[in-house]
Amino acid sequence: MEGPRDFTLKREYITFALAGVILLALPILLLANRSPNRHQTYAAQRAVGDVNGDGKIDLQDVAIIREMIVEGKYSKQADLNGDGKVDEKDIEYFYDSLSLKH
Repeated sequence: MEGPRDFTLKREYITFALAGVILLALPILLLANRSPNRHQTYAAQRAVGDVNGDGKIDLQDVAIIREMIVEGKYSKQADLNGDGKVDEKDIEYFYDSLSLKH
């Protein structure tokens, strides 16, 4: 027959076991949720020229590149010719690659 002491010991073992499980699982859960910044990951997967990130390189991207030129901003996706600058040469590169006149 179990006495009050036996029940207390069993409850302590259960509490100790649960605490152990939590302590073991916590680092795993924390590491699983550590991921790179989603925007950085997405930007790294975008093609050069896809400035707005819609998966296409089109005239909307050219319009954004023109705005960047006026504002003096830089983006790797907008630097189509890879010279380290976003300028009118990137717009020319875009149209030359499509064999279009602007």
